[in-house]
Amino acid sequence: MNLSETKMRRYKLMEYDSQYYLVDMETSTKSYLLPYLVWMYPLKVYKISEKEYHHLVNIRQTKSTYLLGFLGMILGKVIYEVFKNSVLDNQLTFLFLIIGTIGFIFFRLLQSSQQFNKLNQHLKLTNQNQYLSLTELSSNYRKQAIGRLVASYLMFIAIAYFAISFDSIILIIYFLLLAVISYQNRYYLSPYTYQITIR
Repeated sequence: MNLSETKMRRYKLMEYDSQYYLVDMETSTKSYLLPYLVWMYPLKVYKISEKEYHHLVNIRQTKSTYLLGFLGMILGKVIYEVFKNSVLDNQLTFLFLIIGTIGFIFFRLLQSSQQFNKLNQHLKLTNQNQYLSLTELSSNYRKQAIGRLVASYLMFIAIAYFAISFDSIILIIYFLLLAVISYQNRYYLSPYTYQITIR
């Protein structure tokens, strides 16, 4: 089995038994909250041609990814300057956390839907109905995945607590960690830790 990135981060390309597939890493919205536990939900796969496979392979990062990172750094600096000398009420900080988290979840769902629609225009993904399941996982793999998930959420809760209790600047760290956790489901698939079944 060979895994490759695509031009759209929601999908991975897989070569398996001389067949080519597109793996939807965001088949289930549960993957946003449980990004490391990929064996708990089947991933939708779409059979594609070799020509489509080579067209979708992402050889290098696109310019838009770099631009997004650059804009994020500038926005972070602006937010830091605004909040640097201000003291926010605990309730206001909590409100920022709730509204920001809901806004971020909405953004993730919107982005995921746009990527599906864009790819569906070219490949007609809705006509297929196959799923990839992970089997024969080692207990060590499961322990590491659960450990990463628990550590991520403990850190997430601790940062939220410090943001409310001590310093509103930590809000920036909170949202950065939220972004990291919610995008992990796109990357946590390795061909060396399990067997797969396509049905």
